[in-house]
Parts: sequence; C-alpha cells; structure tokens
Amino acid sequence: MGMRLLTRYMAIGLTGLLLAACAEEQSAQQGKADSDAGTKMEKVAKAVADKMVSPKGFSSEQEEAIARIVRKTLVSRPEIIQEAIVALQQKEKAEEEKRKVSALSDNADTLFRSRFDPIAGNPKGDVTVVEFFDYNCPYCRKGFKTLEKVMKQDKKLRVVFKEFPIFGNASLTAARAALASKKQGKYYVYHKALLESDGRVTDNSVFTIAEKVGLDVDRLKKDMESPEVAQSIAETKDLANRLGISGTPAYYVGDKFIGGVPPNLNEVMKSHVADIRKNGCKIC
Repeated sequence: MGMRLLTRYMAIGLTGLLLAACAEEQSAQQGKADSDAGTKMEKVAKAVADKMVSPKGFSSEQEEAIARIVRKTLVSRPEIIQEAIVALQQKEKAEEEKRKVSALSDNADTLFRSRFDPIAGNPKGDVTVVEFFDYNCPYCRKGFKTLEKVMKQDKKLRVVFKEFPIFGNASLTAARAALASKKQGKYYVYHKALLESDGRVTDNSVFTIAEKVGLDVDRLKKDMESPEVAQSIAETKDLANRLGISGTPAYYVGDKFIGGVPPNLNEVMKSHVADIRKNGCKIC
C-alpha cells in the first residue's frame, strides 16, 4: 500500500474514531446538560476535520486529547478502522468509475475515429469494437481468434485496431510495419499473419512474413519511416495513458471495457454488442 493512500486511510479512520467516540461519550452523558467530556471530544473531532485540510499542526493539548480518544476507542471498537477503510475504498472505486467515464467521453474521437487506425469488418457498422494489442502478446493471439470469429458472424460490426507495442523493440518494429502495410492495402492479411505466426515476432520475421503475404518489402521499409506511422503509435500510447490502459489486449465494445481474455470472451463480447444495439452508446 502506497504511503499516500495509507495516510488517507489513517486520516479517514481517525476522523471516524473521533466522531464515534464523541457519539459514545455524549450518549453516556445523556441527562446531563452540556457535558464537559462530550463537549471537549466534539471540539477535538472538529479540530481534526479542520486540520486534515490545513497545513498547520495540532497544539500539544489537542494531540494529547486525540491520543486518549483514539486509544480508548480502538480498544472498545477496533472495527471502526476497517469500516472507515471499506468506506474509503468504495468511495475511491466510485470516483475511479466516474473518472473512466469522463476520460472516455473526452477521448471518444481518438478512440473510435482516429485517422491513423486500421479498420476491419464493416466500416459503416452500427457497433464499434476497439482493440489495443501487441503482436508479441500471447493473449492477443488468443483473443484474435475470438474477435475474428465474432466479426465473421456479425456483418454489422466495425473493428478498430490500436497498435500498442509494449513488449519490446521487435513489437515496435511489427507495429510500424503493420501500419505501413496500409499503404499497400494489405493491413488485415498482414495483421492476421503476424498474430498467427509461430513463436515471437522478431525484427527479421516481420519482413519474412511481409514477403509471404505479398507485400513489397522495400516499399514497406520506406513507409515505416513515415511521420504518420510514428504519429499513430504516439497517439495510441497517449490515449492508453489517458484511459488507464497498461496491458494487452484491451477491448472497448462501444463504451464497455474488457480487459484481457476472459474464458467466455465470445459470450461477453456478443452480450456487449447486443446491449449497445439495444440501449445505444452515449459516447460513440
């Protein structure tokens, strides 16, 4: 657990302890007007809330009062810390989901309609599937079989490929070559051949496979140096960072995210496609 997150947990937990202690003390003092102990604890709790957002420290008197309250409450109700941590985790999860929705909305054009990205399936399809992948990712190879099957079964599916080379220099070479192959009109056949090749893709096998699928290798090498290829890879890398994607494969079916290759990828993908068709996609 990072120090920053731990500090937040401790701060939230401490506030919970103090407020709980105040409530308990005031309950014990029922029938007595303005109990000195209950009032003092309430003041300390409010001081903690103020200091959590203030750069100034507590006075020695406040620190002593806090220490006494924390010790007393921890002994009698140790579950308060766990409750506070669970509440914070739930809050952070909700905030993260909100952030993801916002990031998708802010980057929708780049995600679904970048001028650099190769497209397969039906270019005018009613549902778009976006894949971030690496040719040397074994799970991408496995996922490709499922994606191709779904694409063949659903003629209204539009598929966008995001070249996201994260497995080293050979992956980068393969991504650049694949993007360059667009100029010869052979992206998909080359993409498929790279993913279905035996073993890891290497700098040499990239061009061997290119030749096998009928690409002009000399032209391919020249086109790999084009600014568009570099811009495409840089754009995808930046987009992945904005969306919080660090691994491959990563799929978006409309605004629905699938990370990795679950055992039931076929069913999950089809279910998301059906849902998008029924309910629409707000950001697509």
